[in-house]
Amino acid sequence: MRSLPVLPRLVLLCLVGCTALPDELGRSGIECEGPDGCMGEGAAEPSAVTVTAETLRLERSYAIDEPSQDNGFTTRYRTAERHPFDLHLMKVENEHGLALWFVVDGAAEGPSGAGRAPYGARLFRATFGGEELLYTNQDGRLSPNWGPREVGSDRIVGWVGLGGAESAFPVEEHGYYSAVSWSYRYETRLDGSLAFTVSTTGDPGGDGSSRLDVSVTYVVPADGPYFTTRVRIANPDSWGKSYQYWHNFMLPAGRGDDRHDIEVLLPGVSRVPLPDGSEVQVPEVSRIEVHSTGDGALRAPGSLEDGGHSRFPFVPGGKVSRIHGPQDAGARDGWVQGWLGFFSAERPVSRYGFFDRSRTLGLGMVSPNGEPTIWPKAFGGPGIGTDNWTADGSRYVEMWYSVSSRSFWDWASLAPSDGLPGGIDELSHEVIVFPLRDPGELTAFDPAHPESYRPARVEEPGSGTPAEDETPVEDFAGPVATASDGTATGTYDADWQIWYDGDRWGGGHSLQLEGGRQHVGLEAGSFGLRRVFGDVGGRTLRIAHRFGGGGWYEVLAGNTILVKYETAIDRTDVLALPAGATEVRLKVGSMGGGYHEAVISELTIE
Repeated sequence: MRSLPVLPRLVLLCLVGCTALPDELGRSGIECEGPDGCMGEGAAEPSAVTVTAETLRLERSYAIDEPSQDNGFTTRYRTAERHPFDLHLMKVENEHGLALWFVVDGAAEGPSGAGRAPYGARLFRATFGGEELLYTNQDGRLSPNWGPREVGSDRIVGWVGLGGAESAFPVEEHGYYSAVSWSYRYETRLDGSLAFTVSTTGDPGGDGSSRLDVSVTYVVPADGPYFTTRVRIANPDSWGKSYQYWHNFMLPAGRGDDRHDIEVLLPGVSRVPLPDGSEVQVPEVSRIEVHSTGDGALRAPGSLEDGGHSRFPFVPGGKVSRIHGPQDAGARDGWVQGWLGFFSAERPVSRYGFFDRSRTLGLGMVSPNGEPTIWPKAFGGPGIGTDNWTADGSRYVEMWYSVSSRSFWDWASLAPSDGLPGGIDELSHEVIVFPLRDPGELTAFDPAHPESYRPARVEEPGSGTPAEDETPVEDFAGPVATASDGTATGTYDADWQIWYDGDRWGGGHSLQLEGGRQHVGLEAGSFGLRRVFGDVGGRTLRIAHRFGGGGWYEVLAGNTILVKYETAIDRTDVLALPAGATEVRLKVGSMGGGYHEAVISELTIE
């Protein structure tokens, strides 16, 4: 097999005060069927799904009060001084390029475990082939005007957009329990999959009258790039209950003026193209109902208004399926302007997804039996100020679905438990969730055989040197790197791009060519370079590197950390590149004062 000598010598360095901010998070799952459905501690059979513990340092400008007598059993969110905080994460990864991260209360490793989940039933992060499927907010702010009203009051509770996938329960909008502590447990199954279950008892009235038990189980299989989400809601009492449950997947949509082109996929409504070039249309949803919109064209007479109905994706003059795009384009140009949130006006769907055309990546879901059991809600738009939820300019869209309610105006109910077979009334709902490389994969996915699903491999536009190119990088003579104000900050090799610049925590960075080596210095934050090769998944990376210690240094494939050092090293590593890998990244940072430097003298893909 031919190899790619790609780099003779590269130096990354970080100066005093750089903050460690890894770019990945982890996940896991539970719910075992039958007495022998899971493997406990010391199980003999290895799992094809791995579990590792990680810690992520973020910034935030809010505080959260758990429901209690003092706040009327309603979660309270308060503005606070900006401060760092750590998330303990459990990363669950299979051999098909899929990785999920869950927030836990400490180090969670091994085939099974239990504890507290500080931010509810939250899947905090998900990647496929090292690329982000979910939005993560690394510098969060309080959104005081969003969220449900508190119990018995018109006062808006507020909300914090931590990111990932949240469980909104037992009321509309973001619920009362999306960012407070739940219990978790996870087990490895005999088939190699891992199930992670988060559960709580919701009682916003505080007197037991509104009590419902809810659990959310994520299952990560060993056999393919997909996962399942199962929701169970039960009424343990002898009187009926009304409730809403919504699951909200937050998806990345760019940063600052970089607004991604994102489309909502509802097969049977828009004509979804299949990979072979044909189209499919199944008559599921024919109309949408608007929750809110900030698009003046959509609010015009004879068009869409809040609470109005319209055919999807067409309204007078344009489309509304393109929910996020350029700020200076409107519905008549193909994109929503401002923002738009909508529900299905008539019936649930069996398939639903979002597709980011800027990244050729999306997220889809399907009912396991192919029946229409998913109530969708889509929300997004380029005209919403990011300072409503973050200090770092990052953008997102929301891919909601409900297990039981058509809209935020419709409530489901559970009957009294007494007199029922089994003594309890409950709802159980499941979806299969999977990455998309083409919009047509949403309709091509076979829920009866999810293990056969393989997303198309798409090479990034402008991917640099392809995997077959053996031309080595000779030196570091490259283009000028510019700051946001247009000033030159230094140079770097033409085949390597800046992919992470952590100077938003204060201070600046410098780039300079010196003695044939690339130097990167920072006053605060961290810094990284990347090079895209095309499809190198399943191949081997050989890297000879030296690190002086004192800070931290990572080698990554996409966002998957291959190796990380926090002490001095001078060695050669041979590292396996995961399935779907298209690029190599190098990142360095500091956790204290001093001079921190990584020197790479050889980097070869074999």
